[in-house]
Amino acid sequence: MPNDLPPWAAIYQQTQRWLAAGCFEALIDDLRVVLRLAAGRRAEPRAAIMCSRTLRSTPESGERAGYDGANRKKGSKLHIAVDTLGHLLALHVTPANAEDRGEVEQLAQTIQAVTDNQVEIAWVDQGYTGERAAQAATRHGIDLKVVKLPKAKRGFVLLPRRWVVERSFAWATRFRRLVKDYERYAQTLVGLHLVAFATLMAKQTTRRQHKPEDIAATERYEPKMTRLLLFNKPFGVLSQFTDRGSPTVRSTLSDFIVVKGVYPAGRLDRDSEGLLLLCDDGQLQARISDPRFKLPKTYLVQVEGDPQELELERLRQGVQLKDGMTLPADVARIDEPDLWPRNPPIRQRRFIPDSWLKITIREGRNRQVRRMTAAVGLPTLRLVRWSIGDWSVAGIAPGQFAEFSSLGDVASGTYDR
Repeated sequence: MPNDLPPWAAIYQQTQRWLAAGCFEALIDDLRVVLRLAAGRRAEPRAAIMCSRTLRSTPESGERAGYDGANRKKGSKLHIAVDTLGHLLALHVTPANAEDRGEVEQLAQTIQAVTDNQVEIAWVDQGYTGERAAQAATRHGIDLKVVKLPKAKRGFVLLPRRWVVERSFAWATRFRRLVKDYERYAQTLVGLHLVAFATLMAKQTTRRQHKPEDIAATERYEPKMTRLLLFNKPFGVLSQFTDRGSPTVRSTLSDFIVVKGVYPAGRLDRDSEGLLLLCDDGQLQARISDPRFKLPKTYLVQVEGDPQELELERLRQGVQLKDGMTLPADVARIDEPDLWPRNPPIRQRRFIPDSWLKITIREGRNRQVRRMTAAVGLPTLRLVRWSIGDWSVAGIAPGQFAEFSSLGDVASGTYDR
């Protein structure tokens, strides 16, 4: 590091503060709107392109590396989504052995969070084929379109739409630190990519010759006041407003939420109950649902059996699941809480007792709490999400919601009810 810069530790710590605060995500979102309006496009895109790239590991990142058999590389896989101009929408990192189709759920959720659920279609390559990927995208209102290679392929073939995301990868590789995975932690690799894309997009804004109509269009973009709903989701209700492609009629959020323009910040399983946050601000949605911000989520869990201290300690230390070890959780045994009755009621076994646990996690894996309790031999009978951060479902009846519209309150994350 050059001698005229501060000590490396000071720079590293300040960079980590900026990354943890979501500064670069917010910068990218604002720059994307400016660049799209200047190009004569809508402020938020209706289409996206998803893709992945495998970065070869180094001794620093080897501990979390996986082997990508298709590319014959050991390392980490970068999953990104961009708009039709190549500007970043979503980004996360997994070991290289992770399947592309298995990451569609997280990409789609982030895309809709940052675009206010405007994206309707996403183009992908043949690595995303299959019902699993299509259903994951459909749950978030996105129609997945696979761009296939011509059957008689010979040499390099430029695929429609797909070249846009490949160009974005090429832009990122101009930063030498991103050619390989040199980072010890995956979140640092994600953060450096955010810095790179923010730099590239800022540079594009300086190169563009602003015309009077471009400036006028940019001035017409006004941020709106944030609305936040705290919804007590009943059992059997989907955490989405539509239920496409289902042969049976299932209850959705549209049966309860009459407020227009709000969308879920995160998800809650159909067979789970409790707090679901909905808002009309894409950045707030991302901060609530993104595990990187480590917003604590507290669940009241009714389990089958009589938990002993050994099982509770395993949950506290972290449980090995198929998708990796969970982070440490706060777990305590509690008396039966005073909750609303569930419809339908849980199954009862005459000779098998049941107990209640209070579990707080800071991750967002699919059905994580249920898988954690099952891994220690305590199947979940009933799952109620009681709070997310400082927001609680206390005092809200099932199927009802409370609304907050103060932008200052949303920024602080605390409310007085």
